[in-house]
Amino acid sequence: MPIKQAAITEVDISDRLRLLMLQHKLTVADMATCGGVSKSAVEKYLAGPSSPRATAIASICMELGANAHWLLFGEADNDLAIISNSVEGVVVALLNELRQDTELARKFEASEFGSEEWRKFTWQTGNLRAREALGRIVDARKQALEKVAAGERIIRLEPHPLNTMSDEEFKAKE
Repeated sequence: MPIKQAAITEVDISDRLRLLMLQHKLTVADMATCGGVSKSAVEKYLAGPSSPRATAIASICMELGANAHWLLFGEADNDLAIISNSVEGVVVALLNELRQDTELARKFEASEFGSEEWRKFTWQTGNLRAREALGRIVDARKQALEKVAAGERIIRLEPHPLNTMSDEEFKAKE
């Protein structure tokens, strides 16, 4: 069965470029430097719709810590933030539990570093916490998909934090 290919002829990234420029307090010349393109090319992108080269997109995203999927399509691929936040929560909970007088802390203190008992304990604990992190990731992805289905946009403004807003709020900021 033949695969139908989408034919995208133009990509309008003007709104998202403006948002990046505002966030990073950049001029058109600064953005051109980030993208490795001329100032007139960035002016064309800002006038929209435009068809930037992949190298310009990649350079802008790497330089500013932006998400390429978001820059191109306006939809955040927030898997990295979801994973980071989920794993961070599990690690912080584990460290807090080890600092308190819990059964886990007692087992940790009782086992000799490097021993077979210690290796088994750490593997089992790590495996359990990894499954907990996976559960958090699955739940967070589900929540993110529900927000998108409800019409909310997820916009990555910094390397990790995400701001969520409705279409109306996004348009009001323009």
